[in-house]
Amino acid sequence: MDDKIDAVGKKVDKISEGLSRIMWMVVTGIVVAVVGFMIKGGFAP
Repeated sequence: MDDKIDAVGKKVDKISEGLSRIMWMVVTGIVVAVVGFMIKGGFAP
């Protein structure tokens, strides 16, 4: 029974790591988009 609990814990850790990487990719993409928008002139007419 302990082996199954340990296996589930390891799987949850792997899922958590994957979600963390995806979150960082999304945040990085948003930052890059904002910087690119500012470099191109932003809201300037």
